[in-house]
Amino acid sequence: MVLPVSISTSYYAKAVRGRAEAKPLVWARNKLADLRLLLLQEAGRLESGHHN
Repeated sequence: MVLPVSISTSYYAKAVRGRAEAKPLVWARNKLADLRLLLLQEAGRLESGHHN
């Protein structure tokens, strides 16, 4: 009965670790999307400024 417990424990630990590693990736992806939006807004403002 020790084996199934250790397997489920390692599986649970792996799942928790995977979730902990996935969270920074999601956060970084959201940050990159925000930065891209800011850059696009800035570029649009610069372009409209050049045309004037």
